[in-house]
Amino acid sequence: PTGLLLVGGHRFARAMASALKADEGVRVLIADTNYGHVAAARREELDIYHGNILSEQAEEEIDLTGIGGMLALTPNDEVNSIICLRYGELFGRARVYQLSAPRDAQSRRQPVAQRLRGRTLFSNNHGHDRLLDLMRKGGEIRRIDLTEDYDFDAFKEEYGPRALPLLVVQDGMPKPLTPTDPPKPREDDVLLALIVPEGMIAVEPPEPKDEEE
Repeated sequence: PTGLLLVGGHRFARAMASALKADEGVRVLIADTNYGHVAAARREELDIYHGNILSEQAEEEIDLTGIGGMLALTPNDEVNSIICLRYGELFGRARVYQLSAPRDAQSRRQPVAQRLRGRTLFSNNHGHDRLLDLMRKGGEIRRIDLTEDYDFDAFKEEYGPRALPLLVVQDGMPKPLTPTDPPKPREDDVLLALIVPEGMIAVEPPEPKDEEE
């Protein structure tokens, strides 16, 4: 199965689902309890399950035909971890992902232990609030066709810190990018990336290292 279950129906999740819909054979199912998110997904003609993904009712009702992986995109780090534990049993731990935990000084909660988490999505610095903020400021998710003449390096050269790569579709299989051991985008892949307007930064450049004496 090549499809993805996205838990969380906010604007970022819906934009990802819409971008993935263009790939024939890749099913994307969104699950959320928020009626506003559900209504918006239906207006955008996205496949949606309205209910608690962890409930017994969901286990009986939800249709996971064609689904082979899960992305936990809710704003709650603990909930995301529980979802990954539950669906890791179904899809395998290598195919369940969650957003990075809040790391700002205002967050009083300690992150869930790494062994209880799914694989971290995108980067260690792009949690729920950061992604939604970039979308509110004009960011959009784009599909990039990688070719021999326009490869991943050319993409990075064109967009630089304005772009946050999200996932690649390789041979019909969507593979999220992760901070550790990510899939390598290659020729004939489709890249999904969050790109912000000119003058904005989506990815902070690394701090320069001190030169050794």
